[in-house]
Amino acid sequence: MPQSEWVLREVGSGTRSAFEASLEQLGLSPRLLKVVMELPSNEAVRHAVEVGCGATVIPELVADEALRSNTLRRVPIDLRSRPFFVIRHRERHRSKAADALLLAVRDSRFTKRVPRTA
Repeated sequence: MPQSEWVLREVGSGTRSAFEASLEQLGLSPRLLKVVMELPSNEAVRHAVEVGCGATVIPELVADEALRSNTLRRVPIDLRSRPFFVIRHRERHRSKAADALLLAVRDSRFTKRVPRTA
């Protein structure tokens, strides 16, 4: 792992924090990573890896299309899953479009492990 070059989200991002916590649970120090690039979005990270800048850990949802088109390759590693939350202003009305989007996300193959809540 230390020999690989890594493209990661910026320090403090949820994606990076979850990755570093998973490494520590495996007994590995995140400080040993050779981070060659830090970027502010998962999509930018994905693109940098697609053009050969290094390896990364990003959510499956972000990588799915690139995996299907074989511009990225999955390397099996057992990392803990990370929950995502939908938040909204409590005094704002939720539209039918927002309800449809939430239903689609809850029913997607990427959220099978997430409990359904209102």
